[in-house]
Amino acid sequence: MGNLRTGSRILVVDDETTLREVISRRLRRAGYVVTAAPNADVAMELTQLGQPPFDLVITDVHMPGMSGLDLAMVLIERRPAQRIIIMTSDPDEMLRRAALARGPVHFLLKPFELFELEAAVEQALATQRFMVTPPPSAQRAYRQAAIGTIAAKSLLWVDEQSQAGRGHGDRVARMARTLAKSMTQPFTAFELAELEVAAWSHELALLAGAVAHPIEMAWRSANMLEANGANELVCQFVRHMHERWDGSGGPEGLVGDAIPLGAQILSAVDTLDHYSAAWVQSGMRAELAAHRSIDLVVSQQGGCFSPEIVDLVNRNLDALRSICGVARINLTLEAIA
Repeated sequence: MGNLRTGSRILVVDDETTLREVISRRLRRAGYVVTAAPNADVAMELTQLGQPPFDLVITDVHMPGMSGLDLAMVLIERRPAQRIIIMTSDPDEMLRRAALARGPVHFLLKPFELFELEAAVEQALATQRFMVTPPPSAQRAYRQAAIGTIAAKSLLWVDEQSQAGRGHGDRVARMARTLAKSMTQPFTAFELAELEVAAWSHELALLAGAVAHPIEMAWRSANMLEANGANELVCQFVRHMHERWDGSGGPEGLVGDAIPLGAQILSAVDTLDHYSAAWVQSGMRAELAAHRSIDLVVSQQGGCFSPEIVDLVNRNLDALRSICGVARINLTLEAIA
């Protein structure tokens, strides 16, 4: 488990000073990079989008003001794959179920020995995080059905091979979710799940080898998803994500509103992330690369992208820049946040 500790950033949130310091000291000695917060308000500031993400947040459940459960819900909404450990002295099974229903959340009953804490931390950090946005368990079950039989390790391997760099699938998913939620008629929870699954799996064709053209990549990936039992709408989003608003794209040359809306959103945010990655790889600062990428996407209104999609991009500039910029501050980050 030693590799998990190297560079792993942990936030400890507890209003009890002694316990907070004991936990922080023990985890630092174990090799983790630890930040401590005395309450949920401070934790919220430390985890704002635009700040480097934490690999794990450990929080007490009962604190003045916002509780640990409410904090967990906000953090998962910000970063759907955020790993969290909730500490509590309440053994109530209903509390445990409420915590676990909020996504990638682990439960640690107090009092505990420090070796139990370390074990819980290692287990949380080792948990695969390819599924995006759990909160309600019904959404999680729906998402698992939407992805079919594609394994987590396959998605993680594909993510490592992307020309846009590690974390590409997650960045695309988060940006797509941001745009979809800001629409006049926002996507439903289930539609968001389908959109995020499509974002994670749109380069699945890399499992069969390098693909030279993005249209061919999307077509092959959609076929692989379909063969593995993925949701029909997920396959449509992936297959048509390189259609162009003016009809000059592919694979079917769809025009305007004939292009599935989810595919239009994926097209814009995938393009944005690839542009940004290319500039970062050439040595440009991540923040500037994200800014220029957005400008380039906006400039293609009426050609590649519809006026509606460009308007969504313009209304979410800060969030989009933050997602691209944070993920690329350290290109060695392995956490998908």
